[in-house]
Amino acid sequence: MSGFLKKVAANIAVKKKRIGEVGAAYMFDLILEHAFNYPLYGYVMWRFGLQKGFLIMVSLSFLICYAQIRVYDYLKKDLFLIEGVKDWVDGLKKYEGHNWFRRAVAFSLKKGGVPIAFVILSLWKDPFYTVAFCRNGRYNGLSVKGWSIFLSSLVVGNATWALAVFGGVESIKFIIG
Repeated sequence: MSGFLKKVAANIAVKKKRIGEVGAAYMFDLILEHAFNYPLYGYVMWRFGLQKGFLIMVSLSFLICYAQIRVYDYLKKDLFLIEGVKDWVDGLKKYEGHNWFRRAVAFSLKKGGVPIAFVILSLWKDPFYTVAFCRNGRYNGLSVKGWSIFLSSLVVGNATWALAVFGGVESIKFIIG
């Protein structure tokens, strides 16, 4: 085995427990996300329509994501690598070297990092990820700012998903007749 592969294998052996924790957390999150987003969201939109379905799913999303935040803060463990990414982004913001591209990235992160992250995470993931990334501090519950991020992300993410799923359900109903 080459020296590089030996180093990689040794690094994995040292971090095996951490890799297992993160892998288990992501697997749990993936199962929860797929069960919630696909069969449940589709059924609720089909059964209750857009308005009632949206209210039901926002309520369920609130309960699930709030529970995730509480557990995440209680454990004080970066199971989803969110805090590590925050540290990496903070490092990018501080760049003052001569590379014009890295300076441009640092400038854009300083000026619009949280709003951009809010939109991306609200549409791509869920309010748990959005508030964990965008709030100030780590494992410190929800401040007024944290609550506003959480509730805003809850509405933005669920409105987008509800419209998409409802559109799909109505299309299927139209095709089937």
